[in-house]
Amino acid sequence: MRITKLFLGLIGVGAGALLLNCCIPSREASCPTDHECGAGTVCNLETHHCESKSDLMEPPNDPPQPDCTTESQCSDAKACVNNKCVVCQLHDDCGSKLCEPATPPSTNNRCLNANQVYVVDATADSGKCSVADGSVANPFCKLQDALAAMPYRYAIRLVGSKAFDVEYTGPFDLGKMENRTFRIFGSGPANPDQGRPVLTAGAMDTILTIAPTSGQTKVILDGVSILRANGGVDCKLLSQASPPLLEIHRSSLSGSTFFGLRTSQCVVTVTRSVFSALPYIAFYLDEGTYTVTDNFFTRNGGDGQANESPLTFHYTRGVFANNTVVANIGTPIALGGKKSVNCNNLSTPLQDSIILSDPKAYDSQFTGNCQLANVVVHPSETYASPGKIPALPSFTQTEPTYYALRDDTTNEQCCINKVESPLSLTDYFGNPRPIGPKADIGAHEVK
Repeated sequence: MRITKLFLGLIGVGAGALLLNCCIPSREASCPTDHECGAGTVCNLETHHCESKSDLMEPPNDPPQPDCTTESQCSDAKACVNNKCVVCQLHDDCGSKLCEPATPPSTNNRCLNANQVYVVDATADSGKCSVADGSVANPFCKLQDALAAMPYRYAIRLVGSKAFDVEYTGPFDLGKMENRTFRIFGSGPANPDQGRPVLTAGAMDTILTIAPTSGQTKVILDGVSILRANGGVDCKLLSQASPPLLEIHRSSLSGSTFFGLRTSQCVVTVTRSVFSALPYIAFYLDEGTYTVTDNFFTRNGGDGQANESPLTFHYTRGVFANNTVVANIGTPIALGGKKSVNCNNLSTPLQDSIILSDPKAYDSQFTGNCQLANVVVHPSETYASPGKIPALPSFTQTEPTYYALRDDTTNEQCCINKVESPLSLTDYFGNPRPIGPKADIGAHEVK
């Protein structure tokens, strides 16, 4: 009886082993040639053994962690946009509402800290103006309040709107605020033509005056419109002061009856801006030095009463390059016969620019000793033969401000790929210069 039970037990063990080997795959079972893997297992093609699915499953993919949830978690003055730390492009990218455009030696825009910025919003709740502190939550209502509070902050942000003009009414006299730097920003670096706040004043006023009597004053205007007054920006050296420093970037000056920009013994930088519809003087530089690149000067002069050219350089020197000067009219013969561009003892050339008078202009377009270097002029102009090119550029006008080159055969002949070593690295629109093998003449790089 014991033998029978033992024998049956051995048979049972053997049958169980046989069942295990033939019917229940294990990690050692060969696949897929011998048999298919059973439920809950899969063939590992590298080892050719059946293995549990759980052994071969990849760990679940966790959702990517955000770079940031607040701007304070970003380094290098970057903005936190859609949970990513990025270089700011719009003022609204930054908590302070000010994205400062890149200026050498910096190569990137940067978000300023809230404690560096006074915010001014002319559309803010007037009931809170008397207790405003210039913060994002409680902005000043008038630019005058922010100017008076400088230099306790690094910069001023003027809020504008793409839907309508937000006006800040002057006049603004910075002559009494000496030894200070005023950085005034309107629209952001990525949208220079849109949402610019408007600086304006009365019909007999100058909107912005810079005339310190001591020390040195520096003013930076970036992304603003200077509109509708007697004068736009007036910068001059008085008494024992050091020459004032004036920079105008990504801005427009238009509609003032007497002048757009007038300077005397100032250090002037003007880039990527538009001077248009200024019936008397658009741009008058008297002594001092200047850097003027990538601007449009269009439809200025021609009021029939002016005795000054729309563009005048008087005993001054500097860089005037990659500008487009189109449709400007000089003065009638009875009032001196000055042309659309007047160079009075200008010691440096106008270069890499397009300078074309309006068809209604009075004969030649240059008065004085204008020196031209790689400048496209009207073909009937014989005053400056180095700039004479037989083909006229073709323009398309985008109202109300600038003219842009059309990309056509005419421009290939006169203006495209003509500048070996451009003096600016971007054009009016912020495109890199050059785009092709060489840079283009004028303010606009044709794509």
